[in-house]
Amino acid sequence: APADWFVKFPLKECADLYGLPYTGVIDRPDLQEILIDECKKIKPDFIKNGNPVNGYVNKGKGKGVTVNLADGSTAEADILVGSDGIWSAVRAQMYGEEIKKTSDTGLKRQGCKYSGYTVFAGETVLKTADYYETGYKVYIGPKRYFVTSDVGDGRIQWYAFFALPPGTKKAPSGWGGTERTEQADPEENLVE
Repeated sequence: APADWFVKFPLKECADLYGLPYTGVIDRPDLQEILIDECKKIKPDFIKNGNPVNGYVNKGKGKGVTVNLADGSTAEADILVGSDGIWSAVRAQMYGEEIKKTSDTGLKRQGCKYSGYTVFAGETVLKTADYYETGYKVYIGPKRYFVTSDVGDGRIQWYAFFALPPGTKKAPSGWGGTERTEQADPEENLVE
């Protein structure tokens, strides 16, 4: 990577400096599997697919919640974890938002303000020389940055952030932050 892209971000040293706990990354499917396995130990048939949450009624501190489902039925629970995705019905109700509602300017969608960066993401299997020592890397450049995080079993999640207009669907080529449509030298190694 070009010299202006790479910046060391020592997570342990930063956490120690500010007295914060160390952070780690876990792949969402792995976390879901752990949660599902633990819940099944308590109630083997607790999952009911195909009946989305439409909303909820909070019955007050310590009194639980009534969950309203798409088919008109309800469920009672001690807590409701709003992990129903990016267009969460639970979050929308909690913050008074409309699901998938976009502001007139296009800079705010379902309560989330556009940060000025568009992200492209993916996952790959890649073991680098420092695989076991570095779980998180950040490459920073003008109007762009690239993040990799180890999510276990040789899997790396990556995120490329570019300062682009809202709704941009295509990343600049070559990760150079330019407007070029082709990489100047197709053999150029843009990773190492």
